[in-house]
Amino acid sequence: MMGIEQSSMRRAAKWIARRISFSLAEGFWRACFALAGWCLRPRAARWRSNGGERVLVVAPHPDDETLGCGGTIALHALAGDAIYVVVVTDGGGSRALGLGRDEMARRRSSEMAAALSWLKPSEVVQLGFAESRWTPDEMQAALREVIERLAPTLVYTTSCVDYHPEHVAVASEVARALAATGLGCCRAVRVYEVQVPLTPILANVIVDTTAVSGLKRRALEEYRTQRESFGWVRRCRGYLARLYRLRGACEVFWEVSPEQFSSLSERNGTDSVAGSGAFRGMRQQPFSDGLAWVHGLGRRKEMKRMVD
Repeated sequence: MMGIEQSSMRRAAKWIARRISFSLAEGFWRACFALAGWCLRPRAARWRSNGGERVLVVAPHPDDETLGCGGTIALHALAGDAIYVVVVTDGGGSRALGLGRDEMARRRSSEMAAALSWLKPSEVVQLGFAESRWTPDEMQAALREVIERLAPTLVYTTSCVDYHPEHVAVASEVARALAATGLGCCRAVRVYEVQVPLTPILANVIVDTTAVSGLKRRALEEYRTQRESFGWVRRCRGYLARLYRLRGACEVFWEVSPEQFSSLSERNGTDSVAGSGAFRGMRQQPFSDGLAWVHGLGRRKEMKRMVD
């Protein structure tokens, strides 16, 4: 009995020490971002929809759309914009909860439907490609068909500012599809960030999502299979608020023209970035949060010069 009590006490002590160390690490980084915001005063154009947009959001996996621009989706919907969310893979490659590929794909599809019911896009399209098991040509053809049908004026997507190979690869096929359609209706592409910060070097549009932060939170809660991997989300929200000196929540984007986006994708390529260690994402634990912002700064500056 004594041994059981001692073991329980040790576990409790470890849990308390863990919580304290996490809190101290996060507090340190929050102070760093507040100082950076005060010293650097990064600027980005504040955006609010005037309505009348046809918006296409491309997500490599179910949950990327909510993580990267869920608040902005909700704001577009409230403004009366026609907003279409296209999720290109089934997310079956996730190893969370020890589920098999088919069961994971089924659950993530159901979770996505529940999540997007909070954000209220006009239409949701699931292309249904098996995660990591598609070819560039078939992906590009499917995206081209969607773009030609929807004729979007504004596109949101991931980019080569990422460490996830599929995020980079899907963005590359979005660029190819846009170039192939040659649609003059698309005035801009907005790159959203998922775990890998754009940083003020690239982020040039900021959206105050405070009014819809509750909707985004509820949407993320629907992704139950992925919940354990969302530990960084709340911390990143706090860092952005301090960096941009805001009281509430926000989402940041790198807005470029479709031509610039296609050029960036072509010049960077997927092999030169994905898996190369060019960028680092925020981890589940807060100790190295700041490194995600400084790792790859030179590469971000190089990419910025490409479109200036």
